[in-house]
Amino acid sequence: MRKKSITQIKLAKTGVFDGVKYKITSVKANAFKGNKKVTKAIISKNVTKVGKNAFANMKNLKAVTFTSKKLKTIGANAFKGDKKLKLIKIKSKKLKSIGKKSFVGVKNCTVKVLKAKKNAYTKILKKAGFKGKLK
Repeated sequence: MRKKSITQIKLAKTGVFDGVKYKITSVKANAFKGNKKVTKAIISKNVTKVGKNAFANMKNLKAVTFTSKKLKTIGANAFKGDKKLKLIKIKSKKLKSIGKKSFVGVKNCTVKVLKAKKNAYTKILKKAGFKGKLK
């Protein structure tokens, strides 16, 4: 049996541990840091927090979608070094902060946000070092 390379991450809404079902509400710090295979990540609707370096230095990451309308924080260096990252979609209405240096090494990236949040998120993205397009 051949192993296939995983090129897409789709974080589930819930997980089971010891027979008990739990909501997945965060992406741990360094969770996918340095992954060389993944090109796309879809983060589920229950996530409220993304830890520092969660997606840092992912050699082939091209797109990340945060489907959660409850996402509040994205940690420092979250996308640092993701040279191929071209698109981030944020569907949250509650984003309060993105950590410093989250976009170091990220060029030609577009961030798509809800129209009603564009002005507020412009300031948050700028503080985090984002220099791409905001739609």
